[in-house]
Amino acid sequence: MIRFEVIDNQLTAIIGAQISPVGGYIGSFHITYQFENGMYEGTKIEFVHSD
Repeated sequence: MIRFEVIDNQLTAIIGAQISPVGGYIGSFHITYQFENGMYEGTKIEFVHSD
């Protein structure tokens, strides 16, 4: 599942990461976008580990 949020005035896609279809959630990828040249471009990708 992909969730979009505005974090620090930047569009961010949050994508959950798991190691198997029945569980094993390990964290999420946060992809930050910036609006340039009439379109959104990904500028940063980071993995946020689940505690």
